[in-house]
Amino acid sequence: MRFVGLCVLFCCAALVADIIHIEGGRTITGKIVEEDEDYVVVKTKAGKFRIHKERIVRIERGSVEEIFAKRLEELEGGDIDGYLKLGLWARSVGLEEQARRLFKAVLGMDPENEFAHFELGHRRLRGRWVTEEEFYKAKGYVKYKGQWLPKEDVEKLQAGFVRWGDEWIRKEELEMAKKGYRRLEGKWVSEEEYYKAKGYVKYKGRWMPEARAERLKRREKERRERLKALRRKKQIKGVIKVECTFVNDATR
Repeated sequence: MRFVGLCVLFCCAALVADIIHIEGGRTITGKIVEEDEDYVVVKTKAGKFRIHKERIVRIERGSVEEIFAKRLEELEGGDIDGYLKLGLWARSVGLEEQARRLFKAVLGMDPENEFAHFELGHRRLRGRWVTEEEFYKAKGYVKYKGQWLPKEDVEKLQAGFVRWGDEWIRKEELEMAKKGYRRLEGKWVSEEEYYKAKGYVKYKGRWMPEARAERLKRREKERRERLKALRRKKQIKGVIKVECTFVNDATR
């Protein structure tokens, strides 16, 4: 039995494509723009590829809709892997509706198929598969400008606030924030005023607690002293080596 119902396609302009099957099982989908006795040049979304004909197993020519319909017709009823693979291919060439139909067909045969659920955007909620909408609504989220957000966040956005780091600020305050100003006790102050009020100090271009700055200074001082000691050690070795060479030359 074949899934004839899935052969229904949208009435839209055909997407022209050629599918080049290369040795090793690889395929390249695009449009052949050049061809001679030895090579074909195929244009894809990623650019143009020049392929030697010795590497080509076969070429499927036509629109992606025609190729899709042909491949669907060749599928055996109950071929879950075949439906999944064809669904992924359909999605990769822009046939989103056809892809979704195939994934739904898989769920008709295997209601718990995790791959098909994932491709349809389904989520697990209390041990069962639900749609993305059901999942987020159960968590108290609402859809705002194409995104699922907590209800409190949407209320803030609708009231004219924007997210800045871990806090909400008004849109008119955004420019102040972008210039480096910070909020301190309800008013905007410079970065320096903000950190000094918190007892921070600036060390090597970074604001940090004074205790940490002191630790870094001590480590830096210790590192410099170790380097000096190492240099002195190398210099002493160098002097000894020179003296030994001089003594050897003098005794010859």
